[in-house]
Amino acid sequence: MIIRKSKMRNSILCLFLLLWGSIATAEILSEDDKLSQKLIDAEDTSYTAIEWQNFAEQGNKVAQAQYGLMLMKGDRVKKNCSLAKTYLGKSSEQNFHLGYAGMAILYVDGCGVEKSLSKAKDYLIKACINGWEPGCKKYKEI
Repeated sequence: MIIRKSKMRNSILCLFLLLWGSIATAEILSEDDKLSQKLIDAEDTSYTAIEWQNFAEQGNKVAQAQYGLMLMKGDRVKKNCSLAKTYLGKSSEQNFHLGYAGMAILYVDGCGVEKSLSKAKDYLIKACINGWEPGCKKYKEI
């Protein structure tokens, strides 16, 4: 009887810790989602390149895509295709459509990667699946 109570207490404690961990994770994710929405709503000129970089280094997928595009184009920062690939890749790993779209552009242009239209097409399809409306309409016309 004592052993069963002990196991039950451990089970309840484990369940409590799992639930608490899930709630804590949900709160963290919702804060990141709030930041993501704020960054999506902002015009890209609302923040400096350093601010975009800081948000990107904190792991925000929107900022990673935006900063990667800035690096790819040389917009307000020195053009660096290799670093652009890193940031766009991190954003696409989080299934963000602009990360995928940026990776597609890198493969079309051969910027920091070997040119590959098949890889570009794969990334473009992933961008469309994950909600990149303007690019998908254009892609369907081609």
